[in-house]
Amino acid sequence: MKRAIITKTFYFLSSLGIGLAIYSCAAIAPPSGGPDDETAPKFIGSIPESGSTEFMGGKVILQFSEYIDKKSIDRAISISPEPQTPVDVIYKDDEIHLFFPEELLLNQTYIISINRTLTDERNVALDKSIQIAFSTGSTIENGKIMGRVFGEEKYAVHLWKLNGDIIDTLFFSKPLYVSEADDKGFFQFNYLSNGEYGALAVDRSAAGLPLNRERIAYGLGPQLVYNLSSNEVIKNISFMIHRETPKIKLTHVDWKGPRWGWMHFNQSLNDISFEGVKIIDSDSSELIPNYYQDSSEKSRFLLTLNDTLNEGKVNLNIKKIVPNSGPSTSNSAISFRVSNDPDSSHLYLLKPPLTSIINKDNKGGPLLSVVFSKPIESFSDSAFQIISDSDTTLASMTKVNPMEFTFLPKKGWKEKKTYRLLLFSKYLLPIEGKSFPDPIKSIDVISKKKIGYGTLLGSLVGAQKPSIIRLKLISKVPEYFVSDVDSNDEFYVNELPEGRYELMVINDSNKDRIFNYGTIMPLKKSEWFYISSDTFEVRANWEIDIGKIEIEK
Repeated sequence: MKRAIITKTFYFLSSLGIGLAIYSCAAIAPPSGGPDDETAPKFIGSIPESGSTEFMGGKVILQFSEYIDKKSIDRAISISPEPQTPVDVIYKDDEIHLFFPEELLLNQTYIISINRTLTDERNVALDKSIQIAFSTGSTIENGKIMGRVFGEEKYAVHLWKLNGDIIDTLFFSKPLYVSEADDKGFFQFNYLSNGEYGALAVDRSAAGLPLNRERIAYGLGPQLVYNLSSNEVIKNISFMIHRETPKIKLTHVDWKGPRWGWMHFNQSLNDISFEGVKIIDSDSSELIPNYYQDSSEKSRFLLTLNDTLNEGKVNLNIKKIVPNSGPSTSNSAISFRVSNDPDSSHLYLLKPPLTSIINKDNKGGPLLSVVFSKPIESFSDSAFQIISDSDTTLASMTKVNPMEFTFLPKKGWKEKKTYRLLLFSKYLLPIEGKSFPDPIKSIDVISKKKIGYGTLLGSLVGAQKPSIIRLKLISKVPEYFVSDVDSNDEFYVNELPEGRYELMVINDSNKDRIFNYGTIMPLKKSEWFYISSDTFEVRANWEIDIGKIEIEK
């Protein structure tokens, strides 16, 4: 009896193992290993077909080339105009089923927009947004508005149909239509009825949301209102977006020692002045600091004091911050703490590297910037010396601020030559602590081949006047060069560093020689602009004629 039970158990376990093996072989699963699937899901079509008329509501099926991620659907689909009764959305693997109410507006085109939030099961998004339309009448509108948002990020465009004059509050409302730009910035609205429209480009992360100027980068076009006739196509609308400059704000103070520190602002500041800057320490003593803007990080200012602060809580007050343009800011204040622990640390260099490579420019430069770890309170002419081939080289030294000095040989750097900048510790007295631990600190400067310069010239056809040309040197650190366009629509830009350039034409209507993006409040359109799809190479000692640039209409 016992043997029979064991035998039956053996056969049962064997059968179970074989069954599991068969099931495992038959199960459908993606193969392991290999490259990830990065193919974007494709929209195959809809039932009924897009463009159908006499639409009476009911089920609409959206078909895709592969299974869709269910979690991506909610934010991906919008319907304009929204029916009074909400549309039910049902997930069906590689299909999405929409159930429209029967009570729809007469002779109305309904647009289903599918944005690039929609992804497949591997989280690969659509490569472009999709629009599908049905009409409850006998005809369907087919007006189009299309264009491009220029930039390096991902964008979307909002569109509103106007019922009257355009006003700034329009852009703070939810848009009627949304088109997410593709990876090159191109967008398109389809199935639009005739009428007047307002448009706004935004970061794609804000697609479909009301505008928040403090958080969302945006850009207006060169027109505020686009008048669309029946079945008309308006194309080549261009946008560039930016973040509005916020109100200047003193954010924090990073106090480094008893007599110096940094004050920080929420943005880079140019042509700024301060009134009534004072520091009040824990003993209610008022001290007037010296302040210097950091040349590379323009959102912060070095503060130095002639006297030592009392230890504890300290207040920094600025009566007025006055920018060169824009409103001033009154009564900025911030608190911080000060410790009077003695500083016994040595001075060291923040930059440049002890071996620095430079390329001579057309002015004999560049300037060699030397930045110390703390302010230099006093120094003598003997503190610095430049030598080359064992000979002392006459040099110009400029004190940018107590922490930064710049150097340049009197006759500029010579090509393919090595220099050594010597810093003598005993002649450099920091605001606190000690000078360099070594008597002499040296920086080797290797001057390589000089930068070559060339010229670019050409002419414009169809540009709005007055125009300027802005050339952008395509490099890790882009440089910009601006030139006028003369009365014959010709331009000539010389002394351009060799390299490849992007060309932008700007209708400089206010003659400030910069591009103006437009503003919501006050409502003001952007300046017209055109960016060439071609790039242009400048070669050293060459005059490159790029011929006529015909502006696309």
